[in-house]
Amino acid sequence: MRGLLDTMRSRGLNPPSDIIDGKVGEFIRFSSNGKASDKSGWLKIFPGRKGAVFGDKRTGLTAGWQAVRDPDLSDTELAVLLKQQAKARCESEKQREAAYLKAATRIRQALDNFDPAEPGHPYLAKKKISPYGAMQDLTGNLVISVRDIYGEIQSLQKISASGRKSFAKGGRMKGGMYWLRDPGDVIYIAEGFGTAASIAESISTGGVVCCFSAGNMLTTAKAIRGKYPRAEIIRALSTFHLSC
Repeated sequence: MRGLLDTMRSRGLNPPSDIIDGKVGEFIRFSSNGKASDKSGWLKIFPGRKGAVFGDKRTGLTAGWQAVRDPDLSDTELAVLLKQQAKARCESEKQREAAYLKAATRIRQALDNFDPAEPGHPYLAKKKISPYGAMQDLTGNLVISVRDIYGEIQSLQKISASGRKSFAKGGRMKGGMYWLRDPGDVIYIAEGFGTAASIAESISTGGVVCCFSAGNMLTTAKAIRGKYPRAEIIRALSTFHLSC
């Protein structure tokens, strides 16, 4: 099953080599970011070890692998293998969605306990920006809610006084955004909150939203395009250069 390892690695995962010896028919968890505490990667090996399905809960990756077809493998057996792959993908997706829902509930409850950010917060003062609705936790971190295009909570981001950023454990980030200024005829999308806030203060009209990461910018832009088809969407880089 060395081909399975090669396939997983070609999709950006780095599972331990002995994972292919794992128990058949069960979801095997492993780290997908190199941290021992992380278990976002997953693998399910099918009976006979002739196929498997794997993925990453953090990125939403789901992919299948099939061993080189055995001449003795009948069309019926192949159909069973493909059905197993589809079922495993479905099971993983259900588990992932349930985990996201649980995390969103926990995060929503946490947000209710935070106060509005102080305008003099060290990070805001250093960047010379306003809070734009950001919250602040008891330890002094800025708290930015991460929401989908419809305003539903997905996750949250914390920014320390020194600028260190972290996200809530288990929250969905794909398609997550935070509006600093309401949508208009022109909408500026920035990666980080600080950049978005600086842009919001440097323009007189237009909506401003942050998407939290470069990898999430396209997904966010597509979601915004779907809801605001007539708006001009402009990608705003961290250097404040604006590009279409």
